[in-house]
Amino acid sequence: MRVLVTYASRHGSTAEIADRVGQVLRVVLGMHVPDVQVDVIPIAQVRGVEGYDAVVVGSAIYLGRWLRPARRFLRAEAARLRRRPVWLFSSGPVDDGPGQADELGELTALFGARDHRIFGGRLRSADLGVAERTLVRAVHAEEGDYRDWAEVTSWAGQLADTLLASQTVAS
Repeated sequence: MRVLVTYASRHGSTAEIADRVGQVLRVVLGMHVPDVQVDVIPIAQVRGVEGYDAVVVGSAIYLGRWLRPARRFLRAEAARLRRRPVWLFSSGPVDDGPGQADELGELTALFGARDHRIFGGRLRSADLGVAERTLVRAVHAEEGDYRDWAEVTSWAGQLADTLLASQTVAS
């Protein structure tokens, strides 16, 4: 079984979430599937999803939108993603504005993702450019790490359980 975990990350927080998801999948699936391979790759380096049995795609959210490389990837790979189980996750302080819900609904509908999970992100002003710092001040966002690692680990475990169940059914 081959699983791709790919992500678009601007300051590393989403990459760290993707790494945790990949680690959990390797451990849980590896206990039951001897030839499991879980690749955690930045979205800009992915050349396609052929050869993968399942895909997890994550993106940071800025101004209520997924990063452009992630949106492009989902649109470009939509036909191939429809033929395998796909899960999405988002990272970052997000609002509940209609634009975000519309975009994520559209992206999910392209290929029927099984789940979309929103995780808190990390905000460090030292990582931000001038425009980003100005925006953060304007919306009064507080610096900090809002990622709930137990929640990320639990979700990744659920993905592994689903994949294992589908392996049992297919056998």
